[in-house]
Amino acid sequence: MDINVISETEKSMTFVIKNEDSTFFNLLKKRLYSIKGVVVSSFTAQHPLVPEIKFIIETDGSIKPRNALKKGAEIVKKEYKAFLSEFEKVKA
Repeated sequence: MDINVISETEKSMTFVIKNEDSTFFNLLKKRLYSIKGVVVSSFTAQHPLVPEIKFIIETDGSIKPRNALKKGAEIVKKEYKAFLSEFEKVKA
């Protein structure tokens, strides 16, 4: 995953991810909204044939965007592990 931070302040961060589609980022976007202080979590895909995502995080200042991103990624990681654990139980 190739990540390039375009801009970062105390309350906002914009970065571009190359060679990825929107699958993971839909989930991350939703989970970021569960973090106190996150006011905007959004992304755009330039074109379906161009694998590049531009992601924007804005906070109210009570949490830095980079820290919110780390927390959001941890939430996704925990959900993945829980799903995998449940899936292993039903695997015949």
